[in-house]
Amino acid sequence: YIPRGGGGPEIKGRATRFKEFLNKGYPVEAPRAYYDSKTGAVSFEDGRHRFAVLRDQGNRAVYVSVPKDQVADFTKRYGAP
Repeated sequence: YIPRGGGGPEIKGRATRFKEFLNKGYPVEAPRAYYDSKTGAVSFEDGRHRFAVLRDQGNRAVYVSVPKDQVADFTKRYGAP
């Protein structure tokens, strides 16, 4: 988890590089997330920096890719289509 504004288990410079990439207008792959039934938390398999940057830019929703068997649970929990 990367807290608002950065820090935590952040890889130094990755968020800055993603912001630069995003500003060039290239398509962005959705972060891959999953619901961890052991901890009850959403975790990222890939894309935690992308998610954090988009969240910190004020986006109220960010698309993520999730395992097929968790789609219904994510939809129920987060109201995602």
